[in-house]
Amino acid sequence: MATALRSVLDTVQASRVVIRDVNRFRQIVTVLARHGFGAVLQQLNLNETWLKPILRQAPAEDASQVSVEKRILHAMQELGPTFVKLGQILSTRPDLVPASLIDELTSLQDQVPVFAWEQVKEQVERELGRPISEVFEEFSETPLASASIAQVHVAKLKDGEEVVVKVQRPGIQPQIEADVEIMAFLAKQLEANFPETKLVSPLGIVREFEKSIMKEIDFRTEVEHLERFRRQFQGVEHVHFPDPIKEYCTRRIMVMEFIRGVKVTELGDDSKYDKKEIVRTGFKIVFKMIYEDGFIHADLHPGNMLIRGSNEVCIIDCGLVGMLTPKQREYITDLLIQLVKSDFHGLCRVLWKMGIHNKPEEYFDVFEADVSPILQKWFVGTEISEIEFGGLFKDFVDGAMRHGIIMPPDYTMTFKALVTMEGIGKQLDPEMDLLTEAQPYVSKLLMERYSPRRILSEVYEGVSTFVQAVRYLPDRANTALEQLKQGQISIGMELAETRRALASYQKAQNRNQLSIVIAALLLCGTLTVEFTQFELFGLPGLSVVFYALAGVLGLGWFLGILRSGGA
Repeated sequence: MATALRSVLDTVQASRVVIRDVNRFRQIVTVLARHGFGAVLQQLNLNETWLKPILRQAPAEDASQVSVEKRILHAMQELGPTFVKLGQILSTRPDLVPASLIDELTSLQDQVPVFAWEQVKEQVERELGRPISEVFEEFSETPLASASIAQVHVAKLKDGEEVVVKVQRPGIQPQIEADVEIMAFLAKQLEANFPETKLVSPLGIVREFEKSIMKEIDFRTEVEHLERFRRQFQGVEHVHFPDPIKEYCTRRIMVMEFIRGVKVTELGDDSKYDKKEIVRTGFKIVFKMIYEDGFIHADLHPGNMLIRGSNEVCIIDCGLVGMLTPKQREYITDLLIQLVKSDFHGLCRVLWKMGIHNKPEEYFDVFEADVSPILQKWFVGTEISEIEFGGLFKDFVDGAMRHGIIMPPDYTMTFKALVTMEGIGKQLDPEMDLLTEAQPYVSKLLMERYSPRRILSEVYEGVSTFVQAVRYLPDRANTALEQLKQGQISIGMELAETRRALASYQKAQNRNQLSIVIAALLLCGTLTVEFTQFELFGLPGLSVVFYALAGVLGLGWFLGILRSGGA
């Protein structure tokens, strides 16, 4: 036994990765071997003395009878909560994982035993620093739900409010930390011994997963998410997020309002619900998250959408979120615009901009030639309202992947939210049209993009950047001349000629700078016609001021050109 452990330590030390739980490392490797991945393990440069006995003892799953995807699924289920969580997240990443594997991973379920009431009571009282009876009037000993990281109990506060208490599974954090360390080691070995895997960066996936799951096991993060969603949707009709009871929320327990509702896909034929209204509200939630707030529920599925009362849509389980920058929101808007126009060149161009890659611009033609025909098949003989966007978005991502273009995870989260809502919408209201529902939000974003305020801001930013560059030009030029004098730069030009060329260049730059300022003033004069509150000579006063300044500067510019002989 000591020899085996020593062999494990030798393997780990050789990789310069610290693994604290060597027994867990051995257990993981044994499970992988048992599910038919022994050949892969042998190529990961693990210690042969230690690995060979494991491969001999592990009765491998028959690789000829069970697909690779099934074996990955079985291994993840057996390895427990951390690996199940990884599989669930990978099932939402078609940019990284083949469709055949995603089909298997979507069935991954938490298969963990309920932990005992005594452990729940101990965890809650330790976190609150007082007995349960001092905070709760009632506390159900039987969990409402149980998952890999936590289980949920219904309770009642002293003031009579019904709440749910989310209690973290005891000991889950050190287990997750140990598993992530081992995942990182195996990912590093995979990249080192299978260079083709570097395209999807297994180590990068593990590091991204680590950040995500460490946030998820700190329940204060979910409280922050809930509070932000509640602020963003304050006043939005028929939308509700549960109210966290902050004074009772800690790193390991979370107390919040109990939502009694029906899953959105279990409404049946109940006539008290207006399904069309519910679908419209669902799209309103998703589009507001994407186009207005850039803050997206990253685990939106039917189980997290509950309907109560008068068609009110309640969103729960807000531990995972995605964020979109203004530029990313613009790209998603452009994507929908090109879809409406059936502009396949435009679609390919937007995808090219959205992805992460280092391809030269000339490669775009190759990319378009491959991807455009695949996208076109969705439009042949089909009305835009009948397109299945789930399949179309999948083809977007698959096409990008084939050319080494990676979609940032926030885009794939956005696509998943749209596809999920489209699926729910089609089930409740077959006449639903995603693009029609998106139109008001896309129009609003386009108006913001071309608003006077936005244009002025971009003009100002461009002029400021240009002015900064020109301001430092003399210093940089003098530095270059000094280096020329000292022989530090050698070029085929006399110093005097360099000075003349530089002076001419500076003069041209000054004129370019002035022309930009004049153009900006003219633009400001035009854009402020509707907003000016006073008049000069019967004309909009602010516009007159801008035009006058542009005229004075333009005249000076023209006279300067004449004096210099047009140079």
